[in-house]
Amino acid sequence: MIVGLIADNLKNPECKRGVLLDGFPRTTGQAEKLEVMFKSNNMKIERVLEFNVDENVLVQRIEGRRIHLASVSSYHITNNPPKV
Repeated sequence: MIVGLIADNLKNPECKRGVLLDGFPRTTGQAEKLEVMFKSNNMKIERVLEFNVDENVLVQRIEGRRIHLASVSSYHITNNPPKV
């Protein structure tokens, strides 16, 4: 599904010079489909960045997330705490 969305958006004029994919692909299957899609659009992957983040930091970021359901506002107990 995600590869299909990317393929559809590659047709937009703002993607003529290239695209930046953040957090994608996440699996080998997605990477293989992305490679096929890029080849069919005469594109190539030029750079890949991998961020090595301490697992404890990742857990803290995930566990600190909060959502106020009434307003659908997102918060983080450390980085962006709610006023109340």
